[in-house]
Amino acid sequence: MFGLMQAETACSVDWQDQDFIYHRKHYCGTCKTMGQLYGHRSRFSLNFDTVFLAELLSELAEDSTQNWTKAYQAINRCMTMPTEKEQRPWALEYAATTNVLLAELKLEDNIQDSARKRWKWARWLLSSSFRKARKKLNDWGIDAAAFEHWVEVQYQRENQYPSDFESLGSKLKYYAEPTAEMTAFIFEQAVTLGEFEQEGLAAKMRDLGYHFGQLIYTLDALEDIEKDILKKQFNPLLAYYGREEVLKEKNLNIVRNLIISLQTVFIQTLENLPLARAVVERYAARMTSNLANRIYQEKEAPLTFKERWQLRWEQSQQIASRIICPKSNFLGKMNHTLVSLAVFVAPQATEDAVVSQGKTAMFTWLAFFTALFASAGIGMAWGRSRRKTRAEKKQERKEARFKQRLQGLWAKRKNCGNFFGCCGSFCINCGAILFWGGVLIITILIIMGIVCLSNGAIFWGLLFLILGVLGFVGLLIYVIQNPRCLKTATKCKKPKKKRRNRRDD
Repeated sequence: MFGLMQAETACSVDWQDQDFIYHRKHYCGTCKTMGQLYGHRSRFSLNFDTVFLAELLSELAEDSTQNWTKAYQAINRCMTMPTEKEQRPWALEYAATTNVLLAELKLEDNIQDSARKRWKWARWLLSSSFRKARKKLNDWGIDAAAFEHWVEVQYQRENQYPSDFESLGSKLKYYAEPTAEMTAFIFEQAVTLGEFEQEGLAAKMRDLGYHFGQLIYTLDALEDIEKDILKKQFNPLLAYYGREEVLKEKNLNIVRNLIISLQTVFIQTLENLPLARAVVERYAARMTSNLANRIYQEKEAPLTFKERWQLRWEQSQQIASRIICPKSNFLGKMNHTLVSLAVFVAPQATEDAVVSQGKTAMFTWLAFFTALFASAGIGMAWGRSRRKTRAEKKQERKEARFKQRLQGLWAKRKNCGNFFGCCGSFCINCGAILFWGGVLIITILIIMGIVCLSNGAIFWGLLFLILGVLGFVGLLIYVIQNPRCLKTATKCKKPKKKRRNRRDD
């Protein structure tokens, strides 16, 4: 349901464009506010529609971004976080809070539609963020139970299958009502709590949010036809046309025309707000561009296994093109291919977690890259025979003799037998020193890679991350082959003192 108001990316927009800069400040500002109030994990749920709400509130309040603090004006600097003392713009705080709430509702919807455990794990991981967002809403006087009520109504309606509808529009309006009511309430409360001075603005914002929610639900139903056919999930278009008729071109055109009519109503409602003509045209052009790219895609129901995989790969490449800028050089092609592979493995999770400038994409395919190499290393290690060769046994004997000589050498100096000084009654294992040293180096490489990516140095960031991944794989193979290297200490045997004979005195 997210991404309807996605602005143009940096691939196609001049960085001197003030409209683009205005959008990026709200995008990054909402993201940073989420990290400050609800934890950095919640930042991965950021979506373009709540950013649009933040832009709209700033325009209505005539709040200039030039008055924001330095941290909020920093674009694409994810590590430049505002302090607690800095004043947060109301538009960013409200958009961040509603974003976290919508992310919770989205996860609950996914859990009901799918039995996969990944959504439950995501809910558990973000549970603290959800609690903080609900507490913030309660402090503002908003009861989150109102949203839960409409979610329950949505679930009941999708399981009743009523058939007494005169037209497709009335059926879609019936099923879209819960989503429309929630977005209408969110838009209305933004103005009510923000104490805007324009008379009748709350009612106008409620109408805008209602039509926005209708459009979101209808577009989501059109885009999910193939997925719902394959997974046998509810879709209002399937319930109206049936499996055999829904993908016919004439029926798809009816749905497209209905979406365009909803778009027209939304733009007309937007024109009723006290906004400059240029602002309305900018948002209208953004919506028109996004809808044109999404509603006119070919709809096919893949029947064979090969067709399903081909369609999934094509969709993965399309999502990857939205995440990063396709380039013609080798590094750009490799980056695009790896992002496509990551999306291919987990398309829904990747699309829900898309963050600006491809940073999330980098970390996504990096995780996939790490898992791939780790799996290969583990497979190679466990694929070998358990029997130790003569060379391995010989090497173990050499290491044992070497350790014994070291312990004997340092015991003469009343030391513990390690290279870093005495440690009382214990001796540090050389294998443990090698292991923890490797962990330290790999951690430093990964941190340097993340810092470089955050500051725009993509080449050096990728280089450090790849070195860290390769080091991790090598260390993993070493640990599997030498499990005793994790023993952090061995008991030292102190030399016994000779008893003194009294007769000698």
